[in-house]
Amino acid sequence: MSLSSRLCISLCVLAILFSRQPAHAKQFTVLTGEWLPYVSETLEGGGAMACIIEKSVEAAGHSVNFSFVPWPRNQIEVQSGAALASFPWSRTESFEETCHVSDPLGMHRMVFFYLKDKLPGWDYTGFEDLKQLRVGGSRGYAYVEMFEKAGVRADYAQDAEKSFAKLLSDRVDVVPESEAVGWTILEARHLKDFDRVAVARTPLFELPLHLMVSKKHPDGSEFLKVFERGLAIIKEDGRYEEILLKGECVSSAVR
Repeated sequence: MSLSSRLCISLCVLAILFSRQPAHAKQFTVLTGEWLPYVSETLEGGGAMACIIEKSVEAAGHSVNFSFVPWPRNQIEVQSGAALASFPWSRTESFEETCHVSDPLGMHRMVFFYLKDKLPGWDYTGFEDLKQLRVGGSRGYAYVEMFEKAGVRADYAQDAEKSFAKLLSDRVDVVPESEAVGWTILEARHLKDFDRVAVARTPLFELPLHLMVSKKHPDGSEFLKVFERGLAIIKEDGRYEEILLKGECVSSAVR
């Protein structure tokens, strides 16, 4: 093969490769917060949920960085359009009015934690049951909207850790929290009281977690398309399943 033929083939290959890349790669900034074990600044790659978003955006030819802020600020800024997106959230009516709701990042099970000696054998049976109890909780959660609509009064703390402190000091009777998150907090912060706590058999809900992308932000529609295109890629090559299975970030290499 002549030198000119080899050069022509090389140029064609490069043209194909570059045609698959976006003309202008962008870096997007996404808000999130501390919610072990799903997402945290203390986890490699920010945790499984952050890793799914990062690898999806990279697979679509762009990049993303995460800004960790309190959950109420996450919600306010993304719904107002001051921020591009926030994760992970369960979908609610208020989010659907102001945000594009992405394909699911994963699932979570919201349950009620209670003290065995205070409510032996207790189980959740509905909102009317909760009206007879001192309900705890944390601001910025999807259940806040649910409780308000049902007329359930709750004593909201700034975050889940403070909510569990209220439970253990007998200031509330029950605390709703993602099952994985609740046990992580108790093991890390309240190990001496670990055996005092039980979980209701019936969950408040089992729902997918999503990336909420602001409808008011100028990059919102573009970012949603970028993320979902990349998510489809990492599902196809197996990285999505591996991230969920391991609960942590994995290599970008295609399998």
